Amino acid sequence: MADQYILGERIGVGSYGQVFKGVEVATGRAVALKTVDLEKADDEIEVIQREIAVLATLNTPHVVSYIASYTHNATLTIVMEYLSHGSVRDLLDALPGRCLPEEVIACILAPLAAGLAYVHGAAKLHRDVKAANVLLGGGGR
Repeated sequence: MADQYILGERIGVGSYGQVFKGVEVATGRAVALKTVDLEKADDEIEVIQREIAVLATLNTPHVVSYIASYTHNATLTIVMEYLSHGSVRDLLDALPGRCLPEEVIACILAPLAAGLAYVHGAAKLHRDVKAANVLLGGGGR
């Protein structure tokens, strides 16, 4: 499965590894590839497996979509939807004074609240809600 994706530039560092922008070879679609060094994350493997299982069950435009996961050598790769506008943290870091207008905040919070409501309605809990984990896509996503 590793040959189905091309790894591109690093776009972030997550709690368990790095995140890269990639391309699905068959379709040319941009994807996010979260890579985890399994040898370094030995204590976290059960948590990572639960994260994958939860992501695979969620289906809403307000939560990043899970596509696939695979292991190659000692690296686990989680393939997810790529959201092209970065994170709220990126947005804040780019602004002088790091303050967003209320209209922008409302545009971010409405889909965020909808996504969290969906996750909670599925009896799941997001335990790491922060600006760096709120990803922005087009069309109010």
